[in-house]
Order: sequence, then C-alpha cells, then structure tokens
Amino acid sequence: MRIHLYCVLFLLVFSSTSCYNSRWQRFKEIVAGLQEYDEQLQNLNKAGHDPQGEEIKNEFMSDFPCPPSKSTEKPKSVNQLRPGDIDVIAALGDSLTAANGAEARTLIGVLTQFRGVSWSIGGDDDITEIRSLGNVFKYYNPSVYGYSTGTGNEKRANSKFNVAVPGAVSEDMAVQAGELIKRLKNDPNTDFYNDWKIITLFIGGNDLCGWCDNQERFTGDQFEANIKEALDIFHSTVPRALVNVVNIMDLTQLSLLKGVVCSVVHLAICSCAVYGERIHQVSDLSQQYNQLVEKLILSERYDTREDFTVVLQPFLSHAKIPLDKEGNGDLTYFAPDCFHFSLKSHATSSIALWNNMIQPVGGKADVVNVDDKYNCPSQIFPYLYTNLNSEPDWQPRYPEPLANSADSNSKSKMSAVHVIVVTMLSLIGVILILLVVFMRVKVQRFSYHTI
Repeated sequence: MRIHLYCVLFLLVFSSTSCYNSRWQRFKEIVAGLQEYDEQLQNLNKAGHDPQGEEIKNEFMSDFPCPPSKSTEKPKSVNQLRPGDIDVIAALGDSLTAANGAEARTLIGVLTQFRGVSWSIGGDDDITEIRSLGNVFKYYNPSVYGYSTGTGNEKRANSKFNVAVPGAVSEDMAVQAGELIKRLKNDPNTDFYNDWKIITLFIGGNDLCGWCDNQERFTGDQFEANIKEALDIFHSTVPRALVNVVNIMDLTQLSLLKGVVCSVVHLAICSCAVYGERIHQVSDLSQQYNQLVEKLILSERYDTREDFTVVLQPFLSHAKIPLDKEGNGDLTYFAPDCFHFSLKSHATSSIALWNNMIQPVGGKADVVNVDDKYNCPSQIFPYLYTNLNSEPDWQPRYPEPLANSADSNSKSKMSAVHVIVVTMLSLIGVILILLVVFMRVKVQRFSYHTI
C-alpha cells in the first residue's frame, strides 16, 4: 500500500507540473488528487501530527495582560497613536494571511481559508480564545472594524478588509491595495478620512518559490519595485494610516519538516528551496528581499505626512522553525501540507507582530520565540512605534490633554458647587442667628414694659 501511495504522489507532482503555470493551481490539483488517500497519507506522515484540537486552543487561552490605552482626544499624528485609537484594521497578502489550513485536520482542509483566525487580521471570538492582531485591537477598542471572521475567500462579506488572495505574489499587491482602498471608501461602517487605520502587508513566499522556475521575474529589484508600487498607492491615497510591512522568512528551513506529504508538497510548489544545489541561492534571495524593502522603508519616502507612515516589522527575518524532540521541524506549527501555518503558528505570529509594533525601530526583535507572550506598551511611552517617534530626540508635536483632565473639570465643577452650597448655608445660618437675636431683644423689651 505504501509503495502504491508513493507512486500516486509523485505521478501527481510531475503531471501537475506540466499542466499548470500557477503554483496555487498546481497545489489545488495535487490536493484534489490526493483526497481519496487523505487518511492513509496522514498516517504515513509524521506520527502524532495533529496541530489542531482543543488542546492547542487551550494552550493559548489566557487573559490579555495589558491595561486600556486610548487617547483622550482623537490623535492628529500617526506618531502619537495609542492602541485604543485604532478604528480600522486591514491586511493584504497571500494564503498565509488568508489563513489557509489554519484549523485543518486533513490535507483537503488546507484549501479552506480560515480567515477568522488569521494572525494579522482575524477576529473570531476574542483575545482570550483566538490570538490575533485583530483581537488585540478589538480588546483595546471594541468598536474596531475590518477584521475577518469565519471561513471563505476574499470575496465573501465576512472577509471585510482582509483582501489577501492565495497564490498571490508581490506584483499583485498594487491590485490588492486598490481593492482595499475601494472597500475602505465604500463601507458605511468606516469614515475613510477620519478613522485611524492599521494595514498589514505580508508577501514574498510565493515569489521565492516562483524564482525556482522564473529567475528574471522574481529578482530582488523587482520585488522591491512591486512593494514600492503598493506602498506608493497607500501613501498617495489613504489618510490616517500606519502600514506594517512584515519581512519574509527563509523558506529553505522547510527541509526540516519530515514526512511523505511534506516531501511531495515541497517538491511540487517550492522544489529549489528544499532540494538541489540552489538552496543557498534561495536563502540569499530571501535576505535580499528583506534588505531592499528595509532600505525602501527607512528612506523616509513614507514619512512626509503627519497622518501616514510605513513601519517594517522584522520578526520573521531570522526566525527559525521550532524543532521537535528528535531535532526535526515541529509539525504542530504547520497545516497538514507542511507549508501553511497551523493555528499554533498564527497565534505565535500574532504575538510577535504585536510585540514588534511596541518596540522602537532599531530595537525590534528579528526572531520569533515560541514562548513569548504579549507585551504591553510602556506607561512612559504609550504609543505604537514609528520611524520618527523611535528617534531619541523625538518630542510629541501635539501636546495631549492630561489623561485626568475630564476628572479635573468634573472636580472643579463639584468644587464650585460645594463653595456655593457652603456660602448659602452660611448666609442662612447668619440670618437665623440674627432672627434669634432679634426675637430675644423683642421679648426682653416686652417683658420690660410689662413690669
């Protein structure tokens, strides 16, 4: 039986390779062809690979440790944003943002997009149940809008401002940016010009895998140009926005994931990152992508307006795949296809992204520690970090009203009322005393005349 399955697997790989140019179409064809063997394949894969289930959810259930943080008035500057000031959350990218397979238990389940648990924009349940950036901002502002829920593709209403498309590459980001702007403008639940927005862009995995077949199309320079085009669209069109750009990780680490399904999927959609003599070139290319994008963002190109900025969040730059007890890649962090994130990885990535956002530029973590928990903004510096407010000599451009100004006004009013009441009571007391004195004098006079 095992030999038969191996033959089927590799026939599907090579037949699909010859029939499709699109890697996502190729992937779907392989998964569909393997559907009837799904149970046997999971048994052949790494024993105990079941990254889903209540035990994983329970592992990440906890109270969010941070106190509320919201400005007393709507901020005028992107450099003075507190978490509770965010009104809208949005994201663009590929299947990792669409959350393909995040809660899948079988290979065919990887085709399902579990957008409600997506690390950068999911909004299912709340932060005590599902760890995601959407739920972090929902904690700080229960009225925040735009997070995706449930399952389905980017055209479903529940996707809201999660416009990520499985199989997307960097050259698709300009189109996704345009689609997102259209939704932001047309949705009656948003105020396009006044709402503060968090937009997260994460792309590049499919570019690296595409380089295996087309090195001219997926160069570092072209990747940078594609990201620049998308960011330029946001910069010229969207008011009141902080855009996160998340670096990509080194896909050559996928070779650490062992199992029949792992081998077949990797061979089909990203062969040069796992097999052959070009592995080191793929690793170098991923670093080139990251370095060029970092240079672009730090060029101050997107720091020309007080209400807009782009910030690089580098937590995946040098991230390593967690290992199991045998020294192989820990499959519980991956969907059954050994490529997409499991719920566990979505939770871990959301923590890393949030922690990056409250770390200054130049001091952001560029690795992921799976034991990390959500950190809280500093009471001394309560803002989300940007390129400008990370500078040592930065000072707020717009002084904020004191946090207790409302209380002070209330207390002042109460004090005034108190003074008035005391004064009136004093007057009444004086009048009563005068009346008593007057009556006593009158009584004495009456008594005198009587005698």
